Amino acid sequence: MKIQQLLLLLGGVALVLSPAFAQLAEDEEVAPVDLSGGNPTSFFSDISRDCEGIYREGLSFPVKTDLLKEASGLAVSRKHPNVFWSHNDGSPQKLHAVTTNPGQEGLVVSELTLPDYIKPLSGDGDWEDISTGECPDGSKRLCLWIADIGDNEEKRDSYFVYAVLEPPANPIVVFNDPMNNPADAVMEDDAMMEDDASSNGARKLLQSLLNAPSYLGWIVNQAPADAVMEDDAMMEDDAMMEDDASSNGARKLLQSLLNAPSYLGWIVNQATSGRGVGDDAHERFNNAVNDPRHYNLNGDLRPRYSQSESGRTCESDHKFLIENFVAPNDVWVFEFKYPGEAKINSEAFSVAPDGSKFWTIEKTESSSARIFESGSLLQNNATEFYREVPVKQVGVLSPPCFASGVGCPDNRQFWSITGMDVHPKGSRVVVQTYAGPFEYRLSTPFDMSQLSAATPSGGMTTKGAEAIAYALDGMTLWQIPEDTDDVGCQVMQPLMCTFTATELP
Repeated sequence: MKIQQLLLLLGGVALVLSPAFAQLAEDEEVAPVDLSGGNPTSFFSDISRDCEGIYREGLSFPVKTDLLKEASGLAVSRKHPNVFWSHNDGSPQKLHAVTTNPGQEGLVVSELTLPDYIKPLSGDGDWEDISTGECPDGSKRLCLWIADIGDNEEKRDSYFVYAVLEPPANPIVVFNDPMNNPADAVMEDDAMMEDDASSNGARKLLQSLLNAPSYLGWIVNQAPADAVMEDDAMMEDDAMMEDDASSNGARKLLQSLLNAPSYLGWIVNQATSGRGVGDDAHERFNNAVNDPRHYNLNGDLRPRYSQSESGRTCESDHKFLIENFVAPNDVWVFEFKYPGEAKINSEAFSVAPDGSKFWTIEKTESSSARIFESGSLLQNNATEFYREVPVKQVGVLSPPCFASGVGCPDNRQFWSITGMDVHPKGSRVVVQTYAGPFEYRLSTPFDMSQLSAATPSGGMTTKGAEAIAYALDGMTLWQIPEDTDDVGCQVMQPLMCTFTATELP
């Protein structure tokens, strides 16, 4: 029994039982979208813009879950602010949403489970990438698009793309800004506000923080007076943790401020304490915040641990996770074969913002990778949940490390493309490799045939990853690696668009 028959039996029974309903569905065909000029735009492309500067590494953070030990795809939600979706390699049948909300980075806020019948009956499914765009039914609803296109042994007869309606995410996290209530983050208990002379300075400092109209202005004003960090000794762990009653309130306040994931406050502390900032500031801050067992507040390795001991653990935080399941009429399956029934392994996939077509790029260690584009994915009638779609080759891509002039590693594995995404405006395409990402510019939006002759830009980071995605504004790239030691809690690395003094937006 083929997958389309299963869909009719398990997912669309109610739709085929009534001839009247079937006739009604035929009368409600979805009008095709005009794709002339290769410009399948959508409403969210209006808020995005191109990065005219350069990408630089931003502040990374761990994904606080062991549910994504082999993260193989990444896509930024177009429905929920500050949320991205990811999945494991293989046929996990689950998607996970993680928030990038400031102060809550890395928390899992949603899980979506697909039914078991949405997979190849041959059992050789291999999810490799994910994208977001409109659903194919013309409803303007937003869908998650899953690419079941992996074929390491190059023996599959066909490949699949699944579109599923994007589910809810936990609104407590997604729509909550922790900075709107700084009192909760700073004030630990009533003891901090006890009215005694020894804690009077701490109370004034706290009140100043709560009443300040600008936290940035407050922290800068305090820095010269050493109000944030009085001297070098205050950065030493042992001194800060001495338990004497006279400074208990001040110590708690200071510890609360230092423990808060505020990069700005940490930088000011480093600069005024004499420790210095340095080129490794991002790495040291991440060490201090995310691995306090092995690193002190300066981000320096504690003396009792050696550099050879990784000590990496994953402390999952699932308290905000909500479970969702796919309804039968909220999933669409597209099966395709490559031209000439070629057997091709691919890990790079992206869908047009309006859900009209998709693209894949071959994963290969050879000197060229083929680029493919699908035919129309738009639903012909309300009962169509399965379709075989044609796919054609539209170009060939040289190894990005070579085409960019950056230079290729000797290991050809680093040449291959492991992920891709198309800019919301269709003007850029980014591909991911183990040697880092590379971005291409298109003169005609969404015309992937131009990639063959385009010169990519690279060198934005040497940190390779498995998957990559544009932010909705088009000004940030997010990338995530697969886990190499089967622990989880991989580190999300943003690449932020930066400007020179004459190129401010």
